[in-house]
Amino acid sequence: MMRKTLLLLAATVACAFSAQARKTYTLSSPEGRLQTTVAADDALTYAVTFDGRPVLDASPLSLTLDDGTTWGVDPRVAGVSRTSVDAVIPSPFYRADSLRERYNSLTLRMKDDWSVEFRAYDDGAAYRFVSELRKPFCVKNEIAEFNFDRDYHAFVPYINDNRAGERYCYSFESYYDEAPLSRMYKDSLAITPLMVELENGKKAVIMEAGLSNYPGMFLTANPQMPHGVKAEFAPYPQETVIGGYDRLNLVPTKRADVISKPNNAPYFCPNGRPTGKQTYPWRAVLVVTHDTQLANNDMMQRLAPECRIADTSWIKPGKVAWDWWNTCNLTGVDFKAGMNTPTYKKYIDFAAENQLEYIIIDEGWSGKESLMEDISPEINLEELVAYGNKKGVGIILWASWEFKFIELSDAYTTGSSIMPQKKNPDMAELVRGKTGRVYGDLMGLLTTLKGLPLAYNKDMQEDKEAVFDAVDTVKMCLKVFAPMLSTMTVKPETMKKAAQGGFINATDLADYLVKKGMPFRSAYKISGQIVARCIADGCVLETLPLETYRSYSELFDNDLYHDIDLTVCVEKRISEGGTSASSVDAQIAYVKEQLGGGNL
Repeated sequence: MMRKTLLLLAATVACAFSAQARKTYTLSSPEGRLQTTVAADDALTYAVTFDGRPVLDASPLSLTLDDGTTWGVDPRVAGVSRTSVDAVIPSPFYRADSLRERYNSLTLRMKDDWSVEFRAYDDGAAYRFVSELRKPFCVKNEIAEFNFDRDYHAFVPYINDNRAGERYCYSFESYYDEAPLSRMYKDSLAITPLMVELENGKKAVIMEAGLSNYPGMFLTANPQMPHGVKAEFAPYPQETVIGGYDRLNLVPTKRADVISKPNNAPYFCPNGRPTGKQTYPWRAVLVVTHDTQLANNDMMQRLAPECRIADTSWIKPGKVAWDWWNTCNLTGVDFKAGMNTPTYKKYIDFAAENQLEYIIIDEGWSGKESLMEDISPEINLEELVAYGNKKGVGIILWASWEFKFIELSDAYTTGSSIMPQKKNPDMAELVRGKTGRVYGDLMGLLTTLKGLPLAYNKDMQEDKEAVFDAVDTVKMCLKVFAPMLSTMTVKPETMKKAAQGGFINATDLADYLVKKGMPFRSAYKISGQIVARCIADGCVLETLPLETYRSYSELFDNDLYHDIDLTVCVEKRISEGGTSASSVDAQIAYVKEQLGGGNL
């Protein structure tokens, strides 16, 4: 009997201690329809209900710093504050000049100089971390979960292309897959917004807002919860190469083991020291009762930071029609649809008839070498702009900017007649033109010499004009070209990225296999197959994963990446006239010697 009494007493004390240790906080929206419950015990969690029914079950949230500290595990609450807001906030270049901001908030301030702010709107819940640490740090990882109470139907926008073998590179163009939460792909990422159908026609939409110096949130199935979704974040890219679709992307080749830069940006850490609080992105769940509320919702605008642009008068928001497949979707017209002026006049007509302020002319109107000098002959931009102005429709041009290898000094370039930012390399173009003149002198002289029967003849009177003109032309060109080169800014990283895309290290790839014992003819074939694979995947040899290499040959190992590194490849060429630094230095020394000796 005594033993039972002691056990009962111990259990009672344990329960009392647990209840005391577990701290819960409830936050309701202004109208009371939505409620967020926050628990701070061994972990920090939140749950959301709407009209008394669950939207999210208890879902953990945390931030892990690069020093190993985790905000959200064993949180120590130092203070609690609550506020209610009902105000009108400005919303420049939005569909309305101002918005009503109405919510209740709960802020849990922790003893370790960080806090979590929760907001309860009548149409959704949101939270974010806030730091007041006065030392720079990186975020190593973030836990953000959205756990539902049952197997609801979901609309999930997966990222499908996995371009260049890079898990986090994506164009943000995707269809929505429809399936229950339990059938979400375990090995795939999705983007926001992700929508879940609740009971009685309600819908919950997972969103984020307020991103600054922080990666966007991907979503994937939560392996710990049968009906849960969790966030995944791309590690910070340290090195990139040009790749992806049509070589329009910067594909990371090296990533850090953190997801954010240190919080020591100049605006946050003058003189290298943080001076105030730093906020992190909002994680939000929108809740609607009718589909019409999805398009009309303003939560992301309400959660966004204040506009930091002083003058917004030049920004003209509007609806835009974007024709991606311009050659496929026009029928019953008296012209062939495509990247041409008649097609886009039709799109302008459509926009005008449907009160759309803009159209976008997609890829294909311009080449990739120059935005304005390589325009398709089928497109008359001046005519389209004039036609659009007449119809009250603006034109947006889709463009990718090619990266420059060098930048010439203003002293050796001229401006464009239409583009003030452009530099025309006139001096270089003029020198290039003089090449034809000198070649002409050479051909004239060779033709004269070819006709000589023996030794000196009167024909040789014709050699003087060609020789003198060639010498004078070359000397004149050198006077311009030499200072142009000395004042030129070289961009080696851009050159390196372009060289990687040209697969000039494919021979070194074959040599690697030969060094491992493979006959060159076999190594040659495999190298060609791998290059073709890279072209198809939109990547380069340096970014192709080792497991892919090993699918072609087991001889590939980690030392491969050293052998195909462009710097290593260049330094291997040590023969006379080679590309190594020592060979180039020797060539420069030779030229200088010859010039000094008066032989050149």
